Amino acid sequence: MIGADRALGEPTLGDTRRVQVARARRRLLYGDWEADAIRRIRARLGAIRREAVGYPDLSANPFRSVCHQTAVLYDRAPRLSHPDDTDGSLANWLTVKLSESLWASKMQRIQRDTIGIREMLVRPDITSRGRLTIRPVFPDRCEIEPHDEEPDRPGTLREARIRKVAGVRQWTYDEIDPEKEQYRVVDAQGEVITAKALGSGASGERYPYRWDGGRGDPYLAAVLYHATPTGELWDWSELRELYEATLESCVLWTFWGHCVRDASWPQRWAIDLEVKAATTEGPPGTARQGIVTDPTVLLRLTRSNPDAGASPTPPGQFAPGADPLALAEALMIFESRIAAYVGVTDPDFIRTSGDPRSGYALAISRDGQRAAARKFEPQFRAGDEELLGMCAALLNTHLHDPEGGFDDERAVELPESGWSVRYLGLPLTPEEQDARRRDQLELLDKGLTSRERAYSVIHDLSLEEARRELEEMDRGATRASA
Repeated sequence: MIGADRALGEPTLGDTRRVQVARARRRLLYGDWEADAIRRIRARLGAIRREAVGYPDLSANPFRSVCHQTAVLYDRAPRLSHPDDTDGSLANWLTVKLSESLWASKMQRIQRDTIGIREMLVRPDITSRGRLTIRPVFPDRCEIEPHDEEPDRPGTLREARIRKVAGVRQWTYDEIDPEKEQYRVVDAQGEVITAKALGSGASGERYPYRWDGGRGDPYLAAVLYHATPTGELWDWSELRELYEATLESCVLWTFWGHCVRDASWPQRWAIDLEVKAATTEGPPGTARQGIVTDPTVLLRLTRSNPDAGASPTPPGQFAPGADPLALAEALMIFESRIAAYVGVTDPDFIRTSGDPRSGYALAISRDGQRAAARKFEPQFRAGDEELLGMCAALLNTHLHDPEGGFDDERAVELPESGWSVRYLGLPLTPEEQDARRRDQLELLDKGLTSRERAYSVIHDLSLEEARRELEEMDRGATRASA
């Protein structure tokens, strides 16, 4: 069980179908899907054959693989900027605080989970010591009422989370409504335990999330990231094909493994002969008679009817019960449809090894990953820029907190809106870097681009960053020649 105590189980929430689907996808993303695989194998093969094929083959997980390979926006930490930040000091300060929260690293996982589950909630907060925190919240752990004017943004939030209250770990529920300036914590029985959980009340004048350094209007400190903008809160049924294909792939590869182990050699037979020492295998209800067979095993046979008189028919053999190579080719045809499921064209897939199983053998090319990044960039930029504003407001609130502030000479008051994010994308290969450098220098020689633009393209900088670096280089050259 991911992100929870197994002894406590999962919390109870409404939106039952949405919650169930989100939890099932989360189990695939975090490798906790053995029970799901067994249920699917039993549904396809029946109880007796399910026992015969053995442990499910979990080695290939196309769902997780595709989500992971297309989540590349944060492989390099994004760069921040603000129109009022002429010298870059504001962006540098906010970047320092975000780095302390491991924002870019956490967003790598959050983007993957957003692609697979279709939404992810992120809650920023700040500790009493001024440490910014970024906490992901799975959509099956929360209930959200949409914002009145923007129905794809949360207006109120009810989040299930484990807290230690009076020394006991238990499920509690954060209930936040900024319009009512209400933040309360309730237990599983509905009793309000805010003071026990937080140390004091958090509603009314104590409501912790306000703009303008804690002196302005209240807001909900939570950002809902969407894999695809739909104008609605949830898009939970999208990408079902890839989820189903992964479970079906597990059924087929488990059967393939069973065929390799138990049916890939000729089956010998005999008439009027019995195999000695057969044993009963399997639990009650699915038990079957069996004996260890292997190319190196000598089978002991006896006459089933010793009084029959005539000699028994000589033993013979059937052809192998299965052809593993032919089966593997059939499974490869089945899994080749995954490209269509996720909207990635065939040229964006490359073969990386001789293993026929797609979980190992197929990977998304770098061009395909860059195309995916371009597709996800607008909606993640909207979420990130909203999150940056909230982080700035939280930092400003702590800066003006009379009971404490930042013990850092770089602490500054940050603008709470207007932030921009620039994604650097996948790093270029040496060959790609060389080609880009030659192209920009050629354009510069022909007067078709500016010095600042060429420098920004070659070094993955914004125009303002390139201009500042070039000015510093020019000043250094001037000092050196003086």
